[in-house]
Amino acid sequence: MSPLRQFTHEPLKVAPSRRMHRFFVICYWLVPTLVLLLIILGSSIFVIVNLRPESVQEEETDSSQTSFNTTFASSAIMGQGQLLETYVEAIGGRDVLMDLRSLRRDGTILGRDSEEEFDFQLIASLPDKLAFSLESSDGSRKRFLLNGAVAWQVVETEEGIRQIVLLEERPTQAMIKASRLYDPLLELALGGQGVILAINELKYNGVECLEITKMQADGSTLQCFLSKRTFYLIAVEETVDEGGEAIDYKTIYSDHRMVSGIVQPFRKKAYKNDILLDDRMIRSIRVNSGVMSSLFKVPEDLVP
Repeated sequence: MSPLRQFTHEPLKVAPSRRMHRFFVICYWLVPTLVLLLIILGSSIFVIVNLRPESVQEEETDSSQTSFNTTFASSAIMGQGQLLETYVEAIGGRDVLMDLRSLRRDGTILGRDSEEEFDFQLIASLPDKLAFSLESSDGSRKRFLLNGAVAWQVVETEEGIRQIVLLEERPTQAMIKASRLYDPLLELALGGQGVILAINELKYNGVECLEITKMQADGSTLQCFLSKRTFYLIAVEETVDEGGEAIDYKTIYSDHRMVSGIVQPFRKKAYKNDILLDDRMIRSIRVNSGVMSSLFKVPEDLVP
């Protein structure tokens, strides 16, 4: 009896052709061979997947962290350009930040003794213009103005007396720094000013942060602290030489909110040698609201 006889229960009345005979023989051996190959292939894939480094598997399965935190989980592989671009995107994006021309902040300030509260308004406008006004409860008003390298103070009493005083170099430099629309990291990311010297991971006031040490364009250094969860700037620290004495300055930022497409802090605390200088609570921030040029006109008495 032919070996193919077993595939049918009916009596074989006509002998199969040679072509049909070959087809049955090929199927008889090919099907088990294909099954065996599939088993071997599946086993190989299983072995490869389970032999991957643990760090790769953890990166794919840990979905509880934010995209910023996952991207910068290890500062050892972090590129400076990537860090800066991610910071720019986190607070609004390059296009909206490059279109920034002025900022107007209104709020209240508590002094170092926290006994007196002042209403304040701060207007910063490109290029190098600043108007900072303080109004006390007795009705007196102080204004500090900057136009380029010239800074002056205007004191107006309740009786209508007005006095103008040219500011010295140190407060003038402080006003020039305050007039900048961009923080130190944005100055580097958008304007190429300065260079990053080091990046470290640490906790700052209990917050997981990236500590970024930056050299400024003038050669001084400072530390910027970015939250790893939000990638917002939460603090800046620097040491300044004032008359041969090293003074530590620290600014803490909090209560970040989106304003006209840009993330801005609505709380700012400034310290000098760990002593509180002022605590600013901002009520409103306006972006590119327009500024009258006459506000920054240098008084004739101060023009050399």
